[in-house]
Amino acid sequence: MAVTYSITGENTIVIGGQSTLTSPQVGVVGPFPRYSISREVVRKDSLYMGEKYNITISGTALIEDSASMLVAGQRQNEIHQIIARILTLDAKKGTLEIAPYGGQTSVIKFTDAILVSADSPEQDETSQGVQSQDYSFVFEATELAGSAGSTQASDDVDGLPLDEVTESWDVSVEEEYTQDDYEGTNQVFKCFTISHTISATARTKVDGAILKSGYIQAKSWVDSRVATLGNDPLLPVGVKDLSRGTAQEVDLEIPTGYTAYNQTNSIQQDILGGSYSLTRSWKASKYKATCTVDLSVNNDQSSENVGIDVSVSVQGLDTSEAMAANSLKYINAVSFWDGVKSNVQSWANTFYGNQGFTGTLKTVANTVSEQHNQTAGSISFSATFDDGQVDFLGAINQSVNITFTNEDGGNQIVAILPVIEKTNGPIIQNMKTTQERSRSISLDLSMDRDTRSIKPDGLSFIETNYKPTLAQGDVYRQTKTETWNPNSGAYTLSVDYVWTAEEPTN
Repeated sequence: MAVTYSITGENTIVIGGQSTLTSPQVGVVGPFPRYSISREVVRKDSLYMGEKYNITISGTALIEDSASMLVAGQRQNEIHQIIARILTLDAKKGTLEIAPYGGQTSVIKFTDAILVSADSPEQDETSQGVQSQDYSFVFEATELAGSAGSTQASDDVDGLPLDEVTESWDVSVEEEYTQDDYEGTNQVFKCFTISHTISATARTKVDGAILKSGYIQAKSWVDSRVATLGNDPLLPVGVKDLSRGTAQEVDLEIPTGYTAYNQTNSIQQDILGGSYSLTRSWKASKYKATCTVDLSVNNDQSSENVGIDVSVSVQGLDTSEAMAANSLKYINAVSFWDGVKSNVQSWANTFYGNQGFTGTLKTVANTVSEQHNQTAGSISFSATFDDGQVDFLGAINQSVNITFTNEDGGNQIVAILPVIEKTNGPIIQNMKTTQERSRSISLDLSMDRDTRSIKPDGLSFIETNYKPTLAQGDVYRQTKTETWNPNSGAYTLSVDYVWTAEEPTN
C-alpha cells in the first residue's frame, strides 16, 4: 500500500507506505499517510462542465534505519533531507494513485493531478527534530479513473478540459438606415448590429505522451463551437441551440428578409492563462448596401422653373469572410446602384407632386454628378430636375424668345420738318401710313449626349407653333439664322417674319 505521484515523463514519487527509498531516491519513508478528498461539480446553467477534486495527503516521514543516533547530527541531517525532498517536489501534472493494503485493485487514481502546495511544519517535542517529520501535500485534479487498469468515461466538455465557457449574443439598432425607393412612407428600413462573443478557459491535458496547454484546449473548443454555428447569425434559430442540451432556443428578433454583412472578428488570447475569446460582429441590413436619398425643392421666384435636387449616397456592405484579404463592398455597392439608378427621376417626380406642384419634371436632368470610391466601397450621386417645358426628345433645356414689332399696325410714320426760328419745335406731319408688321422668334436648345448626332429640326417647331397666321394676305420669312454644335449639343435658330395685312390670328 502506498500513495504514488507519477510526474508525466519523469520519476514516480512514493509518499509513505515504505521503509526505505527505492532507486532513484525519491519520495517519503514512513507509514501509510492520511488523506482527504473533496469533490466539486462545476456547471454553467444547464451545461455540465465536469468536476474538480482537492486531495490532501498528510503523514509522518521517518528516518531510514541507516541513520545512527550515535553519530552527532546524522539523524538531524536525515530530517533535513526529508524536508528538502518534501519542499522540492515538482509542481507539475502527473498521475496520483492511492492504493490499498495487500495489493487490492480498488485504486483511487487521478490522471491529471497537480501538486499545488507542500508543507513541512514545525517539529513537535516528541520528534525533537531528529526522530520524524510531519508533512502535508495538496493536489488538485479533474480526472478520476476507475479501478486499476481501467479509465471511466471523461466528464470533459466535448472531450476537452474546460474550466470556464461563456457565450453571449447582443443585438442593437443602428443610427444608420437604408432605402431603395421614395414613396413618402414605409420605404426606410432600419439596420441592426449583431455581436456574438464566445470564450473558454481550459487546463493543460495529457494527450498520449503529449502535454497540451490549456490555451490549445480552449481555442480548440471555441473553434469547434464556431464551426458548428457557422458565420451566418440569421440562420434558423434551431441551428444555434445556445443553451446546449436544453429545449431553449435563441431568437435574435431580427425582421425577416434581412441578411448579415460586414463580419468582423476580434480575438483575445491569453497563452499562459489558458484562455481564448472570439467576438464576431455583423451588420444586419435589408439590402447589400445602405442607401440614403435626399430631395430638396429649389423654388426661387426669380427662376423660370421649379427645380428638384436629388442626392443619393450608397455604401456597399461586405459579404466576404471576416479574415479574407479582399473586400466586396464596392462590388455590392455597384450592384445595388445599378438596380435603383433608373428610378431617380421618378423619385424626384413623386417628391415634386408631394410638394403640391402640378406640372411634370423633365425626364433628363439638368446636371448630373456621380462619384465612385472603390476603396471605401461607396457611390455618391446628385442630379437636378426642373419642370421647364421641353418639346424635343433628348433636350436638357429649351428656351423660346419672341419679339413682336408693330403687330397691331398702330405705329405711325410721320415727317418731322424743322423750321428756322420756330420756337415751339419742328413741324410733325402724319404720313397716314404705318410700318410693316414683323415677328422675330429665337429658339435655344441644349441636347444631352445621347442625342447630339442629329441636328434638331427647329424650323418645323417654330413654323408650327409661332409663325404668324393671317386670314388674308401672306406672311414672308425675311431671315433664318441657325447654329449647331454637335460636340456641346448647343442649338440656336432665329427666324424673322414680316407682313402688311391685319393683325395675325395667332
